[in-house]
Order: sequence, then structure tokens, then C-alpha cells
Amino acid sequence: MVGIGGRSRGCKTCRRARVKCDQNRPICFRCARLQLQCQGFNPFPVFIDGLSLNEIKADNATEGDRKEVSLLPAPSLDEDNIFTNHLIMSLFIPFQGSNTVPSPSLSLWLLSSILPSSKNQAPQLAVRACAAAYFGKIHRQCSAAERGTVLYTQALRQLQKELFDSEQVLKTDTLSATLLLALFEMITSKDMNGWLSHFLGVGHLIKFRGPQAHRDGPGKELFLTTRPSIILAYLIRRQRCFLEEDAWKTVPWADNPNSKTSMDCLNDIFCHLPGVMEDLQVPLQHAAVVQEAKISDIILCFQIKALFEKLYDWRVKWEQNFSHTYFNVGLGSLKDLNVFELDSYPFPTAIFFTEHLRVAEICIYNAMLLLLHQACRQLPDSIRPTVASYGNSYPWPHPSVLLTPGDGSVEDIIGEFCKLVYFQLLSYPGNTGAIQIMFPLQVAYRNANPESREARWLYKIISHIADCCGFNAVRFNEGLGYS
Repeated sequence: MVGIGGRSRGCKTCRRARVKCDQNRPICFRCARLQLQCQGFNPFPVFIDGLSLNEIKADNATEGDRKEVSLLPAPSLDEDNIFTNHLIMSLFIPFQGSNTVPSPSLSLWLLSSILPSSKNQAPQLAVRACAAAYFGKIHRQCSAAERGTVLYTQALRQLQKELFDSEQVLKTDTLSATLLLALFEMITSKDMNGWLSHFLGVGHLIKFRGPQAHRDGPGKELFLTTRPSIILAYLIRRQRCFLEEDAWKTVPWADNPNSKTSMDCLNDIFCHLPGVMEDLQVPLQHAAVVQEAKISDIILCFQIKALFEKLYDWRVKWEQNFSHTYFNVGLGSLKDLNVFELDSYPFPTAIFFTEHLRVAEICIYNAMLLLLHQACRQLPDSIRPTVASYGNSYPWPHPSVLLTPGDGSVEDIIGEFCKLVYFQLLSYPGNTGAIQIMFPLQVAYRNANPESREARWLYKIISHIADCCGFNAVRFNEGLGYS
């Protein structure tokens, strides 16, 4: 119990080893230096059912003091640690393999950002800015949110200095700080310009560093973490993405080609979509001769058809490996789970999985299908690509829980996506699932009939993620390149 004399306040790892702990939170320096899994500290008033530190203090206040509790003071450095703990537990606790048990270990790039450094303060300032802003957003604590804004400004100034340093600009710390500033913008603003510019900046840094810098360690972790966001940023800008080059699909996995995951392979296809969106504009803007426009459309038609086929091939392979991982659940089970917006949910069943990673893959897969269908609608009817059903390529169950590749309308794809939402949001620790689903959620919502039950329900889910999960970025409604 905190505050009781004679009781060690060190982390559990150091206490079990009977060594002195420096008590740095959320991870002590000794565990970090020895690369041990710091098992955390004994009950510590970080947050209990949403209570802030000031509310905990209020329980011990006298009757005369209680009236002043609502006027929250500016957070102290100790509260910075509380905010950081809250951020990590909400967004950065990973799973171990395919199990549903969170792992206590953190990514190397995040660990480096948390630990103090005299060389580059931008990552530490950025993670503290995100932590304070997110705590303030979730707990509606204005003083924490204001502290986050101050720290963000300091981090931005420090990052600008690092970007003009020919050596520091290549460091993973600079990349980490840029990513964390993008996260801050996703938390605090529904205007996409802030986080979009940061993700484009991450892309420029990744490209400048080159694929060889992302073969192992924190560099590879950051590459895998930021890759989908970089592609999304280029997609919104309708600009071809450098990640479609073969080197970026092979070099980071050169040391262990078998380590490439199903999601990695899906992103290998995703990285070509920004180029398609860019090419869709070319005939409209630059073709002075009708014949040139027709040739451009035909070439684009073949490109879109090739992406459909690659996507369906990926889906068949996914089915071969993971057909045992998904199943239907009824409304009764959803009611038992106390899910939100169930009254307006437009289907009698939802789709759940035995492996949490699989749902994120199918969500992105469906979003990519919708974008390709949207691209097809911009081509002349006479040359729109058609891809045969893949129903004969694999012994699909009948009826199938998930759509067979090549089958189903846009409405059917949106319906399947809706059935995935609850598991995506419930299966990940904290609000990690909410981050991952924001992009496919917007794609599904924008392709749905505005008057449909699906569109109305999806809008409520968007509002839930913005208001309850702390991500205003899910409301990026204006100026999207693919809208």
C-alpha cells in the first residue's frame, strides 16, 4: 500500500531480485538497462474506474476541503507518470502471439521514447504531450489537456531542431517523435491536416533513411507500425506512394523472409492504391486528346483488375490458413457483452474470431475492396474490369460466414464490415482496436447509402470512438482524396 512506512515502493521485478529500484515509472531504469520485463509497481493510484488522482485525494479530504476539489490544479511531474501509464495501458499493450493475453513488454521505440535522454528530448516531450492530452480527453480534465498542448509545442520546437541536424534526422528517435506528434493530433483534432502532415513527414523520414535502415530493431518496429498510416496519408493526397517499390516489400524482411505476416502481405497490396487514385485524376486533368484519355483508362482498368486479383488471392490464402478462426454470434451474446448501440445494430448476428489479429486483416481487406469498387465507378462503363468469383478456388462452406472473394455487392461488403466492428473494438486491450478501425470505418461509412440503417449505425460508432475512445481523428470528414 502506497505511503505505508517500511514497505518497498520498487517494481515487482526488482523486489523479487532483492535489489534497489530507482522507481522510475512506468518502467524502472534497471529493468530497461538489463532488458528485463518490468512487472510494474504495486497498487498505485493511476486510475480506478476513471477516477483521477485528484478524485482519489478527495476521498481523504476534510469536509471543508471537498468544495475545492473540482478546481483541478496543473498536473505535477508525478502526474505526468500517471498520464504516461494511462496512455501505455490504453494504446500500447501488445498481445503475445495469437493469444488473447496482453504482453507486458513494450516496443523498443516506445521504450526509448519514455526513458529520459540528454541527446534528443523530442520523443520524451512528444510522449508526455500525447499522454496528458489523452488523459485529459478521456477523463475530461482540462488542465491535463492544456498541459498536453504546452508539451506538444515544446516537442514540435525540439523536433524542428533535430530535422535540421544532418545526423539526428536519421535517428529512430526523430522518427518516434514525429509519429507521437501525429498521435497527439489524432487525439485532439478532427481536422486531418495536423496528423496528415505528420504522417507524410514520417513517410519522408522513412524514405530518406532507406529500406536498409528498417531491417531490425526499433527501425523495423517503427517501419511496420507506421507503414499503413503512411499509405493512408498518400491515399488521401492522391499521390503515388514510394512504398509500392519492390525494395520496401522485401528488404525489411530480408533477414527472415518467413517473418512476413498476413497483414504485411496485405499492406504490400494496399501500397498500390494511392497510385491508382493519382492515375484516376490524370485523364481528367491532362489528356488533351480523347484517344489519349481512352488509352489511359484502359491501362488503369488493367491496374485495378490486377489489384482485385491480388486481393482475392490474398483472401484465398487467408481462408486456407485461418478458416477455423471465425464464427457467428447472436444478438443475445452481444447483449450479454453490454455492447453499445445494439438497439440500432442492423444485423441479427456479428462475426467474432478466436485470434484477434484476424479481424483487423479482414477489416482492411474490406476497406480496400470498397476503394477499388469506388475506383471502378469512375471509369467508363464499357471498360470497367470484371473479376470472376473465386468460389471454385477453395471449398468454401455454404452458407459462408464471410463473403467469398468476388461475390457480393458493395452493400454486402459494408454489411460484412459492420459485423466485424464489435469484435474489433472489444478484443484489443484498451482502445487499440479503435485506432486500427478508424480508416476502414470511414471508408465503409462513405460508401454506404446515407439513408441506410448501416450508415446511421456506422455514424454512431464513429461518434463513440471520438467521444469515448478519445480519437477525434475518426471524424475527418472534409477533403478526403478518396471521397
